[in-house]
Amino acid sequence: MKNYTEAERREHIKKWKKSSLAKAEYAKSAGILPGTFYKWAQGKEEGNRGFVEIRRKRLPESHQGMAIEKYGITVRIPFPVDVKELGKVFAALRGA
Repeated sequence: MKNYTEAERREHIKKWKKSSLAKAEYAKSAGILPGTFYKWAQGKEEGNRGFVEIRRKRLPESHQGMAIEKYGITVRIPFPVDVKELGKVFAALRGA
């Protein structure tokens, strides 16, 4: 499975919009999994460039932190938190 850069994804979206093909047809012709291409196209059409909704949960005050839930995974982050460590958490969530 190939990892596409943001520029490559944008270029494929641009080419698809100029074509008369359905998303699935374009994806197949470009060698991209249709589900993957649908996700790219959906994000661009809705203007959600790079935006991911993360619901924040309140923890009991004894925890003094926050919880982030995405894709059924809950990550509890205590306060204070090191920014570099928090970056590692978000990088791990991107791969989930």
